[in-house]
Amino acid sequence: MKVYIQTNRKNMPYSVNGYVAMKGFEQIGFEIILFKSLDEVLPNMNREDIVVGGIQTVRRRLNQLKINSDEINYPESIRKYLGRKI
Repeated sequence: MKVYIQTNRKNMPYSVNGYVAMKGFEQIGFEIILFKSLDEVLPNMNREDIVVGGIQTVRRRLNQLKINSDEINYPESIRKYLGRKI
């Protein structure tokens, strides 16, 4: 299994969250592959590979895997603890 991390123009993880994910997966021992555009890595990806990137990138990959990603939200059971409507 590989972890694909989306990068910015400087070839660094796209955000702090992407960087933290990269470091965590490195510590676990996963192979890390950096990419700018999902198109450049799609031919080499397996279903079990992980994509860390922006919402549109992740949704695009989920859609390719036939996984519905129309709504990303908090489960109804925990919404009362959020303190606001999201």
